[in-house]
Amino acid sequence: MTKLRIRAALSSDVGLLAEIDRACFREDIAFGEIEFAHYVTAPCAVTWIAEHDGGPFGFAIAAFERLHRAATLITLDVLPGYRRARIGSTLLSACEVSLAKQGISELDLQVDTSNAPALAFYAHHGFARRRLLRNYYGIGTDAYLMQKTLEGDQTNSGLSF
Repeated sequence: MTKLRIRAALSSDVGLLAEIDRACFREDIAFGEIEFAHYVTAPCAVTWIAEHDGGPFGFAIAAFERLHRAATLITLDVLPGYRRARIGSTLLSACEVSLAKQGISELDLQVDTSNAPALAFYAHHGFARRRLLRNYYGIGTDAYLMQKTLEGDQTNSGLSF
């Protein structure tokens, strides 16, 4: 793989984001183009895309509230063929850096309780389970609310976008 590039999403990326999301998640929980159009243009959200050779293969979205200094990682998607190559870690770091620059100090997310790889990934990155969210993804499919405190020196991570 050639050099990884992380860039901010554009309105023209909405269709690609929806396509990647459908490849990563079940149809009943995948987002549609309307949701992606909202997050890409929202002033209270950050959307980063991972690509190489001009082709995107992953992205992350976080929405934030400056008043509460808190954010939620809406989704972190990496196409199956590109996983376990630190792309998810790089996207997560991009979100954390940009959120810290906005004054955000807390980041949370929801993850399916049966998604062991995602649970391990987020725990490795400092997220702790806070509580069980019953039927979060529909009847019989629970999620954990996970949370982490962003480091005060996130803006000095060495990442540049």
